[in-house]
Amino acid sequence: MRTDRYKLIYYRIREWELSDLHRDPHELCNVVDADCYQEVFRNLKEELRAQRAKYGDRTEKAVPK
Repeated sequence: MRTDRYKLIYYRIREWELSDLHRDPHELCNVVDADCYQEVFRNLKEELRAQRAKYGDRTEKAVPK
């Protein structure tokens, strides 16, 4: 899931990666566990679920909550 500012990746090994592309354009820091990014993380996960449902993506059973 990508926006102008953020990029969220879910790996099949049950791991998330969140990058703030404005502050870290080379995507060197995973900010998924940083307190100040938790709302962004929740919102992007919900958007990812919505997009998967919209396009019928069933490659993975479910994106963890």
